[in-house]
Amino acid sequence: MAIRSVPKPIVRLLGLFNPLMRELAEMAYEFEEQFVLDTTKYQSVFGTGGTSLAAALAATVAWYRDPTGTPQAQEGSAAWLKTPLTPAPLTAAGAPTSDTEPS
Repeated sequence: MAIRSVPKPIVRLLGLFNPLMRELAEMAYEFEEQFVLDTTKYQSVFGTGGTSLAAALAATVAWYRDPTGTPQAQEGSAAWLKTPLTPAPLTAAGAPTSDTEPS
């Protein structure tokens, strides 16, 4: 049995009856046109260096084996990864507070 592509108008027509086909028609541009991504904002915050696969695997295995379940920053990690996270304070109802909510 040969594999053939379905013309886009047919996929759109099928989308009238099937939500999956409707979404496929909507997202078809991702498979038909090239992407050009601008990462300058991301790199300005997080830096340009990535984590090697070996370092990522080692950190994941170390985290998995750690009985406390707390991830630890590895040597060479980005500075923002080394900053400890603190949970947001809770209100009387138990919901986190927000600095942006009106008082």
